[in-house]
Amino acid sequence: MRYSIIYITNRPEPLLHWTIGSLVRDIPSEDIAQTQLIVVDRIAHNDGRPEWFKEHKHLDKFGEVTHVPVKSNVWAGKWRLTPVDYFAASNFRNTGLLHARAEHIAFIDDLSYVCPGWWDHVKQSEAEQAIFLGTYEKRKHMCVEDGVLLGSEQHQAGIDTRMQQVSAHNTEPFACAGSWMYGC
Repeated sequence: MRYSIIYITNRPEPLLHWTIGSLVRDIPSEDIAQTQLIVVDRIAHNDGRPEWFKEHKHLDKFGEVTHVPVKSNVWAGKWRLTPVDYFAASNFRNTGLLHARAEHIAFIDDLSYVCPGWWDHVKQSEAEQAIFLGTYEKRKHMCVEDGVLLGSEQHQAGIDTRMQQVSAHNTEPFACAGSWMYGC
């Protein structure tokens, strides 16, 4: 595998089809065939979840697909120390890294779709051997079909503060501080 994409979810309804559809739309077939999709899912082993996962369209386009539960830790899983499972994003990402077979890795959170051009930036980060960080924008009432956002409403509380540095005229990567290394 040349690329690994790690998708993390703690949700019963993560809308994985949005992400898969947008990835298939954005990644050229010759690249997607060399891409491992890793889905780290808190409820991967719950009744019906493996079947639910396998029903998604386009999984066959990826070079390899892995669906795994998050590794147990003090906040979630069999050996947790808390009374209930809590979401620990770093542990989900670390679980994905344990399964990644490629040297170049991209992370995507649940309830996401990638915008056109996302893959171009992944390829650019590979060429430059650099870490790229993306921004996000939380939206309400989203309608996504086959990886295309057909409509949504802005969610004022969901605007990434890093967006102040980006505009329609400034879409190229630029240097940033380590404090920007966070997701939604």
